[in-house]
Amino acid sequence: EGTVDTYKTAVANTFHTLTVTVDVAPGAGNDPWLVTLRDDAANTALACTIDEAATSCTSAGPVSVGAGSLMAFNVTSAGGDADPTAAAAMRITLCRGQ
Repeated sequence: EGTVDTYKTAVANTFHTLTVTVDVAPGAGNDPWLVTLRDDAANTALACTIDEAATSCTSAGPVSVGAGSLMAFNVTSAGGDADPTAAAAMRITLCRGQ
């Protein structure tokens, strides 16, 4: 994963919900932010998009992650519009069960 922060899971987990909130929206006419949970450098199905005036998004699982997996979050801004110029604080929350 290069220079990203990863989190190693000690036990197997099942994640049911991904919720992302930001304090500043990407803005009208700008590319959205796509936030994806990654498991051992591969995207999972838990991903959500914060678009234009939105300040949050939610994605439902479940997604299972094995013990010892390296988890990370990938945040991208892509599309045909301008990249968002505002700096935003982002809070990522996972709901999990075993």
